Amino acid sequence: MPAPRFFTRDDGAQLRVVEGFADEVISRRPGRTPRASWARATTRWLREDREAVTAAGGCIGRAWGGHHWRTGARSGLGSGLDSLVLATRPVELVAGVDLALPLFEPGPLGQRFRRLTRMVLALANLPISLVGMDARELPFETDSFDLVFSGACLAHVRDVEVALAEMARVLRPGGRMYHRIDPFFWVRGCHGPGLVDIPWAHAGLTPPEYLRFLVETQGSNEAVRRFQFVESLNQFTVRRWWDIFASAPVELIDWEEERLIWVVELLARHLEAIETTIECVEPSDLACSMITAVAAPPRRGGVRSLAPRLARSR
Repeated sequence: MPAPRFFTRDDGAQLRVVEGFADEVISRRPGRTPRASWARATTRWLREDREAVTAAGGCIGRAWGGHHWRTGARSGLGSGLDSLVLATRPVELVAGVDLALPLFEPGPLGQRFRRLTRMVLALANLPISLVGMDARELPFETDSFDLVFSGACLAHVRDVEVALAEMARVLRPGGRMYHRIDPFFWVRGCHGPGLVDIPWAHAGLTPPEYLRFLVETQGSNEAVRRFQFVESLNQFTVRRWWDIFASAPVELIDWEEERLIWVVELLARHLEAIETTIECVEPSDLACSMITAVAAPPRRGGVRSLAPRLARSR
């Protein structure tokens, strides 16, 4: 057998390099950006989006089929699938918001997005508007939407506290804010460009160390590209996300942390990742694959936020 490879951190600690680790993780959790060979994943994506939209609707306590919603906003459009799914419900308008709209981009990427869209939904007569804008500066009037929904979007939003305050502003009294958050320090939280063959490298290396490993293994140009992508993400622990929502101008109604079985099993095979995390990262951060946060506009009197009680139980 070949001798084990190690990468030496600046403090002298050695992290094991596991050949094929990144490929294994990607095979267990493929990305959602359409590629030339993505067709087989379409059914899974559509099912996940339908489940997320149904859960978002249920958080308001109104059955989709029995209540005519006026409006819903989807922040972080991505492929646009869940916005389209949302628009098939009995709503007057869905506004999908993102800094970029890949669905309308020219070239192969835009073509793949449009092909994916055609495969899962008919666009005719859907009450949907896809708008390029910044979630921190929404050009909507106050109290415009019954639901603000995002799926794996907030990890990409700079000044996320400002964005949450802006989303709260456009939310109607009695409405709900439903966010699914992709935490940074779980094994897939650095996304495909950030995955390397050191298990949980993004939780065990400082940014300069991470860049050094990328340069050694990928070459300078590819290392810079991948490093810049990882640096664009909100590198928050689960605790930090909790604090952001607890201090936001909303009432926190529900908070759930998901841990996938395959991630827990993978971590059990690479326990050294727990022993070599950087400061502030807890072992629980390495396995938390999704946070679901449900919030409402602040109300005078009435039911208090669940944040204090949930905080005591954490």
